[in-house]
Amino acid sequence: MQIIAIISCAWIVVGCSKAEFHDNKESSRVESSAESSDQISKETTDLVEETFSPQKKYTQLDILLVIDDSSSMRDEQAKLQDNLPHLLVAISNSDWQIAVIGTSYSRCVQEKIITKDTPNYQSEYAQVVNIGAVWGNEFHVNATIRGLQNRCEGETRQPWLRSESDIAILIVTDQCNECPTSPTVCRVDGTLPAGEPCLFSELQAYLDELRPQGNARIYGIVDYDGHWYQGRFYQGWDLQDLNDLDYLDLHGSIEADNYDTIIEKISQDISSTLTNRFQLKSIPEKGSLSVMINGEIISDSQIQVEDQTVVFDQGISLKAGDKIVVKYKPAST
Repeated sequence: MQIIAIISCAWIVVGCSKAEFHDNKESSRVESSAESSDQISKETTDLVEETFSPQKKYTQLDILLVIDDSSSMRDEQAKLQDNLPHLLVAISNSDWQIAVIGTSYSRCVQEKIITKDTPNYQSEYAQVVNIGAVWGNEFHVNATIRGLQNRCEGETRQPWLRSESDIAILIVTDQCNECPTSPTVCRVDGTLPAGEPCLFSELQAYLDELRPQGNARIYGIVDYDGHWYQGRFYQGWDLQDLNDLDYLDLHGSIEADNYDTIIEKISQDISSTLTNRFQLKSIPEKGSLSVMINGEIISDSQIQVEDQTVVFDQGISLKAGDKIVVKYKPAST
């Protein structure tokens, strides 16, 4: 009997100890939860919430037209003169500007840069794209890079390209890219100074450096199969071995009766890739920013924060009416 009593008492003591431990743990949890709740509440009140809706009109867009200025291009240049409305059909609300350069090495960017604020910009555009046709060369890559850099006769002139713009390049030509480094690929009438870029791979590398986010696209209205002119055959893009067509995001035929359709498609493509930037009221504290689009959380890898500006990756398709909510903690000043 004494043994049973001792055992029973031991169980009671153990049970009491367990109950006491359990109660203390619950009490600790409640206190911890309350502290955590207070902390979360404090952190939440520190957050700023701002709401935006996509507005394309504030996006900077720089367009470079690289137009073949060889003697066989007179009719093709004429077809471009009435095409500005088609080029702007999907991007008219952006902050656009257009520069033009010929493909010969001696060509420079035309002095007139057409912008949405240019008086009578449609007629001005018609004059600028009618760049003239001479017995020149088709150095497409070289002309593009010189045009973006605004290099002329060995000197760099006042930049026209804006540092935060998206870039669209349209090459209009009836021949493949002449490249002295690959004379067996394309007819060569002239030579470039040593060290000048010539291959499309060099152009792509330059654009990747110029716009690390990939906000630069290359389009073309080109001759696919080659053509005869004044008794001589001029090689087309499909007949060369360098696969330059692969570097064009979208392209159409130079032999089309008009370029309305392809240029409208190019306009739509440019519109779909315009970077959307949103200016915050304050600089966010590092790691505190979160973004939702129509209630869906956006991954940190799809956005960048540049001081007070949130920049969306071009893979995110934003459209009018979307609700963008940005929450962040302002950095202490």
